[in-house]
Amino acid sequence: MLVSAGNGSAFQRRKSAGATSLSNSGSLTAVAPLWVRLARSGSTVTASTSADGTSWTTIGSDTIALGTTAYVGLAVTSHNVAQLASAVVSSVTATGTAVALPSPQQSQDVGSPAIATR
Repeated sequence: MLVSAGNGSAFQRRKSAGATSLSNSGSLTAVAPLWVRLARSGSTVTASTSADGTSWTTIGSDTIALGTTAYVGLAVTSHNVAQLASAVVSSVTATGTAVALPSPQQSQDVGSPAIATR
């Protein structure tokens, strides 16, 4: 799931490594607060948004061949190499059996950003 003040919400995914990125658009505007949810049932992933955390609107659903272990993460980007991005994220919940990310992936920039967060 992605949320952008300028582009709204969308469900983006790749069905396999290196495949073309697919996207379903949700709301064209994103007004805070906005809840997002990804739910996995077997190999089906469903993406939804909510304005109140109670009533959900499905953005899209897809069948994706996933392994038994799924890593969950959050990312923030400005899409501008000269602009540092920030976001407020709260009430994050992941259900299921907890598996820690490998230590190098627990808190780091992805790639080599022009402005590092550390």
